[in-house]
Amino acid sequence: MNHLPDKTNKTDKFNELVKLMKTIFKSTNTIYAWGRLRAELEPFSHSGLFQLSDIPAKVFNVQRRFREWYNDRHPHTEECQRQKTVHNNDDYDDCLRPRTHRPYKEANDQWGLQMAIARTFGQYLDKSSTLANWAVGLDTALGTYMPPQKRERLKTYAAYDCLAVEKLIYPIFHDWTLEQVRNYDQTFTDMVLHVQNEEPAVQDQQQQTDNQDEPSPQVLQQDHDSMNLDLVLHVQNEEPLEQTAEEEDNHHYVQGHQQPHLQSKIVIPPRLKIVNIPHLQSKVVKQRTQYEQKIKNRKGSHWSRRNRYRWEVIQQVFNDKTQGIGFSITMVKQILRSMGIRYTNINMVGQTLFIGTKEAHQQWIRQALDQDQFNEEHYHQFINKNDHPEP
Repeated sequence: MNHLPDKTNKTDKFNELVKLMKTIFKSTNTIYAWGRLRAELEPFSHSGLFQLSDIPAKVFNVQRRFREWYNDRHPHTEECQRQKTVHNNDDYDDCLRPRTHRPYKEANDQWGLQMAIARTFGQYLDKSSTLANWAVGLDTALGTYMPPQKRERLKTYAAYDCLAVEKLIYPIFHDWTLEQVRNYDQTFTDMVLHVQNEEPAVQDQQQQTDNQDEPSPQVLQQDHDSMNLDLVLHVQNEEPLEQTAEEEDNHHYVQGHQQPHLQSKIVIPPRLKIVNIPHLQSKVVKQRTQYEQKIKNRKGSHWSRRNRYRWEVIQQVFNDKTQGIGFSITMVKQILRSMGIRYTNINMVGQTLFIGTKEAHQQWIRQALDQDQFNEEHYHQFINKNDHPEP
């Protein structure tokens, strides 16, 4: 948008772009968006390329429909339902299921695309380029400078963002079970073959688009190879995403939540069985002096800190003490969480950031954090986006 031809003179290039927009938004097309499409397009309505009031294409909000599909596949327990007078599958504050089962528990919470991919497929979608300087453009013909490696990274980011939404479309709009999701490639192939060999059945209930009443869209016709592109930078090796401190649950058991590639049951023995072990009851506990207790605590803290930084990623951060501005640990944690990066501890010394992690995550964290992460430009972008007042 920063490099559009002059719209006041209505040049041939500008008119061609207007025609392109009309082709994209024509009534015979179906547009799938993560979130409200009009809200995404509104900042560009001044460009003169299209009119927000004139988008005849069928529009589907995949973000909203994903919530409905996910909640239906991860229903509340009977204990949860007893907390509500109206029994349904919506999110609500007093849901008793752990966050590994229901990460969002309030009706107004919105699923992030990264979280949706992680919970559905057990894959990591890199969002580190969200705050990148997109104004320079991706086309080298524009004459703007950007290191080739970074330009390619932005192109990959944009492509993966689209492919991530596309990958979610099929389970949502074709009502896949969790078992079908786990066998994604085979389910997709069977579905395409079915559509090619038979006429699509007319659904009993028509689905509503975001902008008008339309029947549910048919299967997207495309080459299956596009679905085999490497959608993510890192796969979690069939392990669940680790919980952060605020996600930990105090239940005595977490049972049977089903994630793609996962089936787990974690059982903690009841307290009664633990305290009745004979040798624990008969053991005499020596009372330590206050000094001995301090020494013990100090040793324990030392080993605890050592374990938290047994594997670490070191990154330079912007921190200008002369002006009193720069990244704080709180800001760093917020950014890492938004990127889906799991850490054991965070520490900052001057302009050096230490991210404690686990061995399995160390390599992909290094790849997810590029050299422009946490620099001065990133700091000001973060401040402006989050409306944090600078000192």
